[in-house]
Amino acid sequence: MNTSNFVMTSIVFLIEAGRYEAAAQYIIQDALDDGTLSAGKNGIKPRKRKLVKEIRRKHDSIRKEYPDRLNLEQMREIARKVYEQVFQALRGN
Repeated sequence: MNTSNFVMTSIVFLIEAGRYEAAAQYIIQDALDDGTLSAGKNGIKPRKRKLVKEIRRKHDSIRKEYPDRLNLEQMREIARKVYEQVFQALRGN
C-alpha cells in the first residue's frame, strides 16, 4: 500500500471510530503536503476546530442513510464519503 492510500485508510478508520480531531489533523496534514492548503496567517488551529465540526456533521448526516447495524464495508463507505466531501471542501477554500 502506498503512503497516500495508507493515510486515507487511516483517516477513514478514525472517522468511523469517532476520532474526529485525529482525522482532522491527518486531513489537514494531507492537504498541506499536497499543496491544497497553506498554513496561512492565522495558522491551523482555527481551521482544525472548524474541520472537526464539519467532519462530525457530515459523518452524522451520512450515517443516517444506513441501517443501525453496519458491516465493515458499510463503515468504510460512510467514512470514505465523509473524507472525500471534507477534502473537496478544503480544496474549495
